Amino acid sequence: MKTAAQMKAKPRDKAVFRLAVLVPHRDIRPALYSYRRRLFAAGILGAYTFPPAVPLALLEKPLDDYGLKCLALTLRALSLEAGGGFFTTDAEELSLISCPGGLSFWGLPLNIPAPPGIPGALPFLPTALCAAACGTDPEAEREILLKTDGPPLLRFRAAAAANLSIKFFPGGGVPDNAFPGLSSRWRIGKPFWLKKI
Repeated sequence: MKTAAQMKAKPRDKAVFRLAVLVPHRDIRPALYSYRRRLFAAGILGAYTFPPAVPLALLEKPLDDYGLKCLALTLRALSLEAGGGFFTTDAEELSLISCPGGLSFWGLPLNIPAPPGIPGALPFLPTALCAAACGTDPEAEREILLKTDGPPLLRFRAAAAANLSIKFFPGGGVPDNAFPGLSSRWRIGKPFWLKKI
């Protein structure tokens, strides 16, 4: 028999995705937003539905402060191994990144592997800076991308580890059980900045 507290408790919103993310310093945003504007103008409708961040893993529940501090240390170590402390994107085209749970996006691959050891997590592979959420017809979007100028070269050292919660809303006749890539609401939690070098 359920207690009064259990009966009053709201069920978890399954439409909300919880992720661990790497948030680059805002210095890269002008170049990234300029590229996103080009993608949207070309017909990639998900160009504005995801924050300027690197999705690292899909979480069962948000990481606590200790988990985020550990993630920040791991990410800095990976950046030192791969690029002298810098995170870089140098791909000539976007990659389609998928993760169990229904999330897919077009991303600029980074020069680091997925960070290991995140508890209760499903990693996104490869690690990439999100340029646009993927709609319901990836092949059609791929054809658009092939006709669009390639992504910019981005390089950054300052960044933070954080939790992200994001909810996508169907639109334009997209079924409720599909990933629309059209409209979203998101929130980035307290950032844990990577150690300065």
